[in-house]
Amino acid sequence: MTNTVNPLTVLDIRTLVGFKQITPGEITGEPVEALKRCGITAFRDIVPGKSVIRTGSMMVQGNTFYGLQAQTEKNMSAATFTLELLPRMLDLKARAIQVGFRMSQKPVVLSQVNTTMLSIPRNGTAPTRVNSVRTATEETSAYYELVISTDSQEVNATVQVYVSRQPVENLTLTMAGSHGEYPFALTVGSVFNPVKEDGFSFMVGDIYIAQLDYNSDHTVTPHLLGNLTLEPFKVASYEGDRHSNTHGEDIVTALNTLDPNNDMGVLAVKPVAQPASVTFELPDSTGKAILGVALNVVYRDSIAPENRLRYQITEGTTQLPVETITERRADVTGFTTFSKFMASPVDGGEWNAENLAFSMNLFNSPGEGR
Repeated sequence: MTNTVNPLTVLDIRTLVGFKQITPGEITGEPVEALKRCGITAFRDIVPGKSVIRTGSMMVQGNTFYGLQAQTEKNMSAATFTLELLPRMLDLKARAIQVGFRMSQKPVVLSQVNTTMLSIPRNGTAPTRVNSVRTATEETSAYYELVISTDSQEVNATVQVYVSRQPVENLTLTMAGSHGEYPFALTVGSVFNPVKEDGFSFMVGDIYIAQLDYNSDHTVTPHLLGNLTLEPFKVASYEGDRHSNTHGEDIVTALNTLDPNNDMGVLAVKPVAQPASVTFELPDSTGKAILGVALNVVYRDSIAPENRLRYQITEGTTQLPVETITERRADVTGFTTFSKFMASPVDGGEWNAENLAFSMNLFNSPGEGR
């Protein structure tokens, strides 16, 4: 499918999940909660089986990819990762969903080829298996995209599966009864015991979850990326001596350290006029076509519930207006991940070294009447 429009100008991206910025290594605690502390909230459930769950990289056919990995020894039980796309399947009536992720996997023996590696949980029944996503006798890495929508009667959901923009499978799921009230999710992986001497590993990364509007006739037009690589911006410098790290750590080091096993503290933005100012390094974009830039702010509410976190981005030499983050958790002890996406530079044109030079000011100030 040829698409001359930048998909990010059409897709309403709700979630982006990259792992290159996460400290690599085995996750020693509960994986879902450990990843939430790093700003990764897309996983509803991680069932490790008898596998080691880790963050890091996997090399496939000379290419290095980053993600969440399950490593399973011979005759041990493999793991599954579940991504929640919607709290209710019936929410598909309002807008369609498009999701993409890269899955890399090591080979299995011939007798375990074609083990299904993607399924859709169903309420009260066996999961629906996506038969086009399977194990193989050689190492593989592919970018999968799924478009999920309802039919015109809003009775069934249709799942279109693509690999590298090529359609490979269509599925139909009923939304009747309790199915419609059940969360809509994807489970990557399969519960099986690898018999290969060196076991089995698979990895998921470079995830996006987006919403799509229906056309006037209730059809949906996919806007496929075909591939996605998420490159992080590292923090180069920080200014703002009125603010502090909650554990007394160096602020730049702590902002650059997202470790599932090591709490480096967070930046405590005080309710003062002085901003907490962060300047970012340029990302590695060599040989890459840049589709857009995303800002993720992982924050916890202050003890002053009337306050809000405000931010102001500077893109190159252009200072954008101050904006207020209104998304928040009811539980003030929990973290919220706020995301802002920019498909093109504010002044137009292409992304380049000048407009990719970002900095940001953060303010903690009253939310009413200001």
